[in-house]
Amino acid sequence: MRRPVVLVIIAAVIAACQAGPWGPLAVTDEDARVVMDARGGAGPLRVGDRCVTLLIEEVGREITLVWRSGQTAWDPGARQIVFEDGRAGRIRLADGDRIAVGGAGIAEPGDPDQGAPQPTWLSTPDPSCPDELFAVHSVIRLDPE
Repeated sequence: MRRPVVLVIIAAVIAACQAGPWGPLAVTDEDARVVMDARGGAGPLRVGDRCVTLLIEEVGREITLVWRSGQTAWDPGARQIVFEDGRAGRIRLADGDRIAVGGAGIAEPGDPDQGAPQPTWLSTPDPSCPDELFAVHSVIRLDPE
């Protein structure tokens, strides 16, 4: 009877170690000196086990959000993103929060629309995440806390 409990605990420890300091976040090695405000969309934030996405309500499309290391942290206990917004200050974001994001799209390598070089990744997007990537530079909470 004890053996299944021990196996569950070992599996949980291995999963926690694999997640690393960024949990499900896709993160680039960037500070927050430059802020781009291209509108990324608005809708509910989805914090999953492998991906953090935004369901853009206007078009019914889900995108993978990419976070910059200079303004983002992961709180594993609360399963929240701690984001330092240039205007709003520190914002804690959780699954289901309705937000609007500003920033810049990230083109796939080899895409003819790719103008900027690919980012330096600290935590790459999981292959199961939506292909469309958006680098978050600003966040507006649409629902009151």
